[in-house]
Amino acid sequence: MTGGIPTHLLTPTRTELANARAAVARIAGDTVGGAYVAAAVQSAGRPGEVIRALRQGDLVEAARGLRWLAAVDLAAAERRDLVAARDREIRLADAGASR
Repeated sequence: MTGGIPTHLLTPTRTELANARAAVARIAGDTVGGAYVAAAVQSAGRPGEVIRALRQGDLVEAARGLRWLAAVDLAAAERRDLVAARDREIRLADAGASR
């Protein structure tokens, strides 16, 4: 249990992760910075929703908001890693071609 919310309610579902990945990909494009922007856009307003739900005693809604924030954070991190790895491969290929 975490702050009154059962831990299992805080773990994003596969569907929530897939939705977060799609949302981040739509906004992020092919830049590392875009992943940060996407995370910010997708997270905007959510902390307030979570706080309101907690104040109203609605733990299910609070957990839903926290799961979305966790899913977006994970999706943005995955996107940053993917773009950074691709950029490294391109730089290595360019360095090899210029020899």
